[in-house]
Amino acid sequence: MIGIVGGGLSAAKLVESYRESGGDDDIVMWSQDPHGPYHRPPLSKRLLRGEQTPDQALVHPLDWYTEHDVDLRVGQTVSSLDEVTADTIVIATGARPKHLGDALVLRTIDIYGSPSEKVLELLRRKAELLGTASVAVHDRQAGFARFVSAPVR
Repeated sequence: MIGIVGGGLSAAKLVESYRESGGDDDIVMWSQDPHGPYHRPPLSKRLLRGEQTPDQALVHPLDWYTEHDVDLRVGQTVSSLDEVTADTIVIATGARPKHLGDALVLRTIDIYGSPSEKVLELLRRKAELLGTASVAVHDRQAGFARFVSAPVR
């Protein structure tokens, strides 16, 4: 059995490539996110602007994993590798952004898909985007226009 700890794009593409190349071992994937693997860049463009639904940002529909014999365990966190019983363990947890005080971290499908009133109020007051990832650049150019009346600096 292959155990994949992490449920992001890398984990989904690993499963996809493995199955396409004929791999037939059982696969279990743990994802702390409740939605399944999704692409982050579209969150800051089409989803934030209301041109796309959260399901359209998924790498694959959730039933794809069942059809490809993957036990996708969404909303679950692995605290220790001792919890993973597998012949091969892949760690695909990705990176975590550094939190700066009470700055808002725009990272998950929930924040982009249905921004809370707190998120919207913060964006209306002042929007500063930090980070060198393409998502931050695209956030600046794309989605904020829907919520921010003042220019994004």
